[in-house]
Amino acid sequence: MGDDELKRAFQQLCGDYEELLDEAAQATQPLDERIGLALFKIDESCAAAELLRQDAQQTQEQLLTELLSNCHELEDIFLRVNLIERFAGRMLQTTRELEKRTENVSRAAGPVFNPSTSVTNLFRSFSMKVREGEVMQTFNAMPSKKTASLANLETHCIFAKKKLPMDASWRNVPLVDAAGALTPEGTRFLEQDLADERLAVVTLLGPPSTRAARCELVANLLTQDNSRPAPDDALALLATIEYVEEDFQVLVLDVNTPEGGAPSSDLDLLTGAVCALSSLVISCYDEIGSTPCLLPALPAFQTLFQTLVRDYATMEVYEILPKMLSIDFSPSRSLAEKLASAEKEGADSAVEALDTLSRFKTKGVFYPRTMARMRFDEFCGSHTAVKRLFGLEMTGEMLGSLLHILSLQALGQDPLDFGTAWDDYVEEKCRVLAEDALNTYVDCVHPSVFEQPPIELDAFTQLHEEIWRLSMDVYHSASKYKSTRHRTVRNKLKTDIRAQYGMELNTLKQKSREYCEELRQTLWTGLIAKAIHAHDGGTFAAILAAIQEFDKQFNEKARGPEKAAVLREFYQHEAIQAFQRLENVVTRQLSESRLEELRLQLEKDFAAKKEALVEHFKQEEVQLRAGMAHDLETMQKMHEAKAARVKIDGSATKRLREELTTLKRQYTEQEEKAIVLEHAQQDSANRNGVLVTKVEELEIAVRREMANRTELVDTLALTIKNAEEKEKALNGKIAELQLELGEKTFRVEGELQDLAQLLRKTNEEKEELQKKLNEFFLKVTALPETLQQHLFCLDNDGQVDFADVLTSYMS
Repeated sequence: MGDDELKRAFQQLCGDYEELLDEAAQATQPLDERIGLALFKIDESCAAAELLRQDAQQTQEQLLTELLSNCHELEDIFLRVNLIERFAGRMLQTTRELEKRTENVSRAAGPVFNPSTSVTNLFRSFSMKVREGEVMQTFNAMPSKKTASLANLETHCIFAKKKLPMDASWRNVPLVDAAGALTPEGTRFLEQDLADERLAVVTLLGPPSTRAARCELVANLLTQDNSRPAPDDALALLATIEYVEEDFQVLVLDVNTPEGGAPSSDLDLLTGAVCALSSLVISCYDEIGSTPCLLPALPAFQTLFQTLVRDYATMEVYEILPKMLSIDFSPSRSLAEKLASAEKEGADSAVEALDTLSRFKTKGVFYPRTMARMRFDEFCGSHTAVKRLFGLEMTGEMLGSLLHILSLQALGQDPLDFGTAWDDYVEEKCRVLAEDALNTYVDCVHPSVFEQPPIELDAFTQLHEEIWRLSMDVYHSASKYKSTRHRTVRNKLKTDIRAQYGMELNTLKQKSREYCEELRQTLWTGLIAKAIHAHDGGTFAAILAAIQEFDKQFNEKARGPEKAAVLREFYQHEAIQAFQRLENVVTRQLSESRLEELRLQLEKDFAAKKEALVEHFKQEEVQLRAGMAHDLETMQKMHEAKAARVKIDGSATKRLREELTTLKRQYTEQEEKAIVLEHAQQDSANRNGVLVTKVEELEIAVRREMANRTELVDTLALTIKNAEEKEKALNGKIAELQLELGEKTFRVEGELQDLAQLLRKTNEEKEELQKKLNEFFLKVTALPETLQQHLFCLDNDGQVDFADVLTSYMS
């Protein structure tokens, strides 16, 4: 706008100059003065054109300088992007190498963590060979009829030293109905009355014909009334015994077995599971049922524990296996002979390991006569320890849950899987613990998201990590179960915590953005209002001070992870708008002031030159009037020279007009150059705008790329950290297993060395006996033939008296 007004003022000045030239030509102005005035105007027009050219050149240089600086910044950004790409490539390569190492470690640790059947059988054979030999020697050396008397003697010796106070209660509560499902009374009693009580379970097992005898036996042992009716249910809770000092309770269960031994219903399948959940199983025999009705020959019991022996370690199966007693109610007292004959029969190789373990848990055969004066603690108190399953003591809640799961398996006509039932129970308990841990995380982290002002990202991340560890500690401290479901629920808990962390982080970012946006609007509204009303040319300084004050106050008051993003948006929008507004104001003020100065200067120059011309014209008029007389005197001469003067004046006017035409043409050329420079300036401004737009787009793309690369680097770092933790855990487990394998190998080598030493000692004794026998034969060969025949031929017909032969030899 200022350049257009300047051009119009210059054109007006040129027009005034042309009028002055015409007036001067008409007023008989001297030639040298008119030429000087024309040269002065030409100098002024050249100076104005040069000023315009310098302004355009300066503007172009500024644009080129800014463009060059933007190019340098883009070059720096691209260099940083290349460095980030190199770093990400190295991180990716490191991650791949770590994955390969993890796969190699997993492949090497696979046989250790998941041993094959052959390795398990090898360990089992190493740990069972010596024990089996010792037990077989003990059973062979001890007559079966003395087993009961020795067991009774041991029991009396134990309880002669210590008698525990107990409180017995007769219950007669049905636990399972005829269909094999848990009854509401039994479930309520186990899960409410005995929920947290430590339990030892004594199960009386036998055919239905021994039901009355079993109930009478329990009543006698508990010194209860013998007239109590026998329960009609297949599985019933007869009584509970509470040991106050030892802080545990004994449940006495009564179970009927099928007549033929083979399971015929869902309840019969559940019988093996009830035996597995018992500390002591007392099998009752009366010759009406068969020996497969008793433990350990019960088919449901055999099937269940064969699966356990195949899937679990020997010590875990040994811990689950109950102690077994047998009571012979038959008139012939033939149970011991039948059990002995059953043991002598050939056993299948698949049940050999179970039979070997069962021998360790078998406590012998008892008879009603020997138990007539016994109390419950004298009869089976030494065998009723608290039941342990996979290292945990059994409670009423655990017993009820396992019975419920196993009954559902039996109702589904599926073979009972005790391991799956345990895993389901562990998963249910761990899921409750995981929910508590997740609720702990939510209760601790969720309130911090809604704090005002919002919490910082570093503090929130630190809080997340601390509460993460706290939640996992809560889960691990309460979860002591041995099962793969424990790790499954733990991994799900980690996934849930990560998902909750993502939700809380998004909520925190939203709250932080709302808070920072409100703070930005409040601060900038007040500061820009003060800057806009600044006077005396201080608008630029006021806006710059307002932006600096906003940056200072915003950094002091803003909180949350979105603080930097909101500040960047402020600089991208409000700050740029303020500078654009400032640029418009400054441009307008500069154009108006410059135009006013030029107008005043032109008016002043015009007035001064006008006064000088008027003064000059007055002096000329005085001189002309003074010379009129002289001119009159020389009138004749003037008339003579008039013709020549007219010709001279005509040629001079023509020459001046030609000079004016030349000056106009030069002015037109200068104006065209000024227009060309203006167009060049406009093109430079357009190119600068395009370049600024491209620079902004590139900056946005670079920011997005940097954010993506940063997220990728964080993800890779987290992946590497998790992989390193897994590798450390695997190395620790491998070291533990190697230590355990070394201990077992050392123990087996010790046993082998003892056997080798015993064999060596036996061979030495055999050699000594052989030597003595050789010496004896040498001595015998020195005797007479009659004595040799007496020694070696004991079946000869001749009756030769050894004394007579010796007498004849001595003579």
